[in-house]
Amino acid sequence: MKKLDKVSLIIPVYNAENYIDECLESCVMQTYKNIEIICVNDGSKDNSVEHIEKFMAKHPNIILVNQENSGVAVARNAGINASSGDYIIFVDSDDYISHNMVERLVDELIKTKADAVRCNIDTTVPFLQFSKIKENKVYSGKAYQEQITRQLFEDNNIFCQVFNGIYKKELCGEFPKGFRLGEDVLFNGEYFMKAKSVAMITDSLYYYRDNPTSVTHKPSIKAIINNIEHSNSYYYVKELVKDSDIKEEILEKVALRNYASYMRLMFQIYGITNALTSVKYAQKYYKLYKDVFDKVEYKEVENLVMDSYHWPDYKVRTCVEPFYKRHFLKSYIGYKYTYKRLKKKVECKKKV
Repeated sequence: MKKLDKVSLIIPVYNAENYIDECLESCVMQTYKNIEIICVNDGSKDNSVEHIEKFMAKHPNIILVNQENSGVAVARNAGINASSGDYIIFVDSDDYISHNMVERLVDELIKTKADAVRCNIDTTVPFLQFSKIKENKVYSGKAYQEQITRQLFEDNNIFCQVFNGIYKKELCGEFPKGFRLGEDVLFNGEYFMKAKSVAMITDSLYYYRDNPTSVTHKPSIKAIINNIEHSNSYYYVKELVKDSDIKEEILEKVALRNYASYMRLMFQIYGITNALTSVKYAQKYYKLYKDVFDKVEYKEVENLVMDSYHWPDYKVRTCVEPFYKRHFLKSYIGYKYTYKRLKKKVECKKKV
């Protein structure tokens, strides 16, 4: 990379009128000047576009792309397609970045000649903890393959998000369509399996904020079901890693991750309905996750109960535990082992 290469900042925007000003202010104030800022309006129903247009009047390097509401993955893909930079940084519209984030990441790219650079994330959100980079380091060669590939699909690792780093546009694929949760991990999985090296720096350059107006705070049954139906990434990853020497190890991690996501969504249903309703939904959508259940061991599932990443708030954990053990572990055991017993009976009849 050369010092004057253009960097594209891609910001998907949906109903962010209360946050977009600070986000854009942090972008236009960058010490690295050869940047373009692409805002993709994902069908916002508030005044987000008006806020963006005010900035556009003063800053000609801001580009606005409008689309019907299609989700963050499609919005980011639209941003990639509209970009003219050699490198890409993703920023969420309700967050903001350090004034020297672009320059710091670019300097590290030049210094290390890596295919990507990752930095730390700061947040003031209670109980939310992002995995931290503890030392400046470059991974390449065998160390890269062994350590990075194994980390890609683990929960709460430094590759769970796309907004804390810089990417080479030529190596970027698309965010997978049809997924409502976990599209960051899948994008990173494809990218870092193609990349040959990545530099890690301990600088905290990205600032994550909690948006209380987000649908994740007030989910509807319809939205939760949509997430359940579009969150099982097991088969996508299975195809992605089919030629990997450690594909079975990766698939086990993906299975546990997907199971944890399934459990969280079911608990959301429980939170706005009742236990019986949530168990009915668990039974209904079991088939979508059957291969995931078959990969996950009982002990690993039980360990999820007190995992600080899956259930960060202690009050939530103490509420989840009795419900979880009474209903979902029972359901899990019933589904998994009843299925195995029935399968054995069928095999025995075939032999006879």
